[in-house]
Amino acid sequence: MISSGMAEAFIISSFSLLLSSFSNSLGNGNSKLVFGQIIESNIEFQNINLNIVFFGIAILLTGVLRVSTIRVTSFVPALIANDLSRKIITKLLYRKYDEHIRCNTSVLINKATQQLNTTIDCIGLIMVMINNAILASGIFIALLFLSWKVTLTIFFVFIVLYFLIYKNISPKLKNSGFDITSSRRKQIKIVKEALLGMSEIILSNTQKKYIKEYSSNDKKLRFAVADGSFKAIYPRYALEAIFLMLALITFSLIILTEQSPEFILIGIGTGALAAQRLLPSIQQVYAGFAEFALYSVSIEDVLEILELKNNEFDFKQKKSPADLDKENLFNNKIKLENVTYKYLDSKSEALKSINLVINKGDKIGIIGKTGSGKSTLKDILSGLVKPSSGQLIVDGANLHSELINIKDWFSIVSVVSQNEHIFEGTLLDNLICSEEEINVDHEFVKKTLKKSSLYSFVNSLPNGALSFIGERGFNLSGGQSQRIAIGRALYKKSKLLILDEATSALDVETEKKIIDGIYKKNKDLTIISITHRKEALKYCNKIIELSKGTIVKEIKREIVN
Repeated sequence: MISSGMAEAFIISSFSLLLSSFSNSLGNGNSKLVFGQIIESNIEFQNINLNIVFFGIAILLTGVLRVSTIRVTSFVPALIANDLSRKIITKLLYRKYDEHIRCNTSVLINKATQQLNTTIDCIGLIMVMINNAILASGIFIALLFLSWKVTLTIFFVFIVLYFLIYKNISPKLKNSGFDITSSRRKQIKIVKEALLGMSEIILSNTQKKYIKEYSSNDKKLRFAVADGSFKAIYPRYALEAIFLMLALITFSLIILTEQSPEFILIGIGTGALAAQRLLPSIQQVYAGFAEFALYSVSIEDVLEILELKNNEFDFKQKKSPADLDKENLFNNKIKLENVTYKYLDSKSEALKSINLVINKGDKIGIIGKTGSGKSTLKDILSGLVKPSSGQLIVDGANLHSELINIKDWFSIVSVVSQNEHIFEGTLLDNLICSEEEINVDHEFVKKTLKKSSLYSFVNSLPNGALSFIGERGFNLSGGQSQRIAIGRALYKKSKLLILDEATSALDVETEKKIIDGIYKKNKDLTIISITHRKEALKYCNKIIELSKGTIVKEIKREIVN
């Protein structure tokens, strides 16, 4: 960028020599520009052809340096943007679970995509602004030698006018920025709700309602962007028109006062060069400030995500002692001591003073009405949320203390919910669900498919376990999706399996097969089943009933018929 500024000074210097030669040829040879006098004190540039060649070389050199600068200012922001994007997604994926469930997903998607991309564009603008500020400085210094009076006048006029324009439109740009942010957020919300609720939209014939709402919001967004772009661009053309009018008036006055030809050449040449070289650079700096004002809300949203604190899921957490690592964790029992939990935006506790002992290999059923605290207890046991008070003790150590790496706990716990996550990929990918490249144990995959009643279904597919599953498992039935989720948990070889209405989408016969396969063939596996269905409770040796966040009944037994 500095080299570009020096190149601009170089081209103007060469132009100064050329202009000086023309001026001398028109006059008596004694009229020289200040810059020409400095150079010509040592070297006589009387040959106009030589100065033309010198000026041409300066033009080519400047072009090469500016192209190189543009490449740098394009790729450096790209590298910064890549690092910023990684940090944003890391912050979102490693935030606390109880904070995540309280957030509006449309807001998060907007921040992680639209707002992030806008912020990245602003990073590119910083590079452009710095580059153009250096260019303007180099041009300004060189023009001072050419004609300091004309240069200072034009530079001062441009700076003052741009400052007054920016001061006037800055508040309006910020208001447009708020409109852009809110419109983008609402746009994502409308699209997400429409696509997820397509069946209901078709049945209720409400397509026009969504189209109207989307179109109205989109119009507001487009007009806000257009208004911001106009305010960032128009000053250049307005000032060009003003300058040309002033140049015309100045030229007319020079003619009327019968000034010498070399004076006309120097004055008009200097003014034209100053405007032609300075105006684009100053305009780019102004446009950068205008864009920052327009998208300041987006930048603030991204900074808000970057300021999120890493929680206990962070990779940097202290390693567990040998007796509490992944292999040795939960070999005895889990104990909940006076566990109470209150959600961040709630006035009452979801769980109150829960005391419960879960021995390794226990099969526990949890029942209760909606809102009794079953799902919250599931999140506590899985480690997703930390008790507001009380302790979750695993083999004598507090799960959320430094003695246990929470990631080791996650590696031995599986949760299968009623609406399980199925991602786009092959059935085998969904079954393994690992971030690492692993050697697939095909024999164990076969056993897992049989235990989860998927074996015959997989064999009926054209490509078996390598068959492609669409987004959210659109080509699967609800029961098939749940069986894949159960198979995923079994393949993980977890020590604690939590079933949250995991068989609700299955028919009675399939449910019986899976329940029998899970309970009878995994006697060392600790299973907690949250359900309303009797079939899922028949192998439980303990049944817990919750009501209003407390345990109201605990039944211990050998077998439930």
